[in-house]
Amino acid sequence: MDLAAGAFHDIVTQQFENWRMPLSEQDVAMLTLKGLTIPEVAQMRGNTDDTDKAHLGASGRIWARSTATPGSAGAARFLPCSSRS
Repeated sequence: MDLAAGAFHDIVTQQFENWRMPLSEQDVAMLTLKGLTIPEVAQMRGNTDDTDKAHLGASGRIWARSTATPGSAGAARFLPCSSRS
């Protein structure tokens, strides 16, 4: 499981870099992908809720361009499609 989580993190990080997201936006986006709320993210990062809302808002514009959304639906954006017969 740790191997899969690490690989997923690497894939998501690479995509964030492809989208040219600043590190602060990447941090907030990654933590919200993991299911944390803005107050939880802000507390972890030592910021105010408003600061991290702004980072998420900026990364939200990236999500919109990618046709993905934060949370579990956003996480699906990074998983390959496969069909099993």
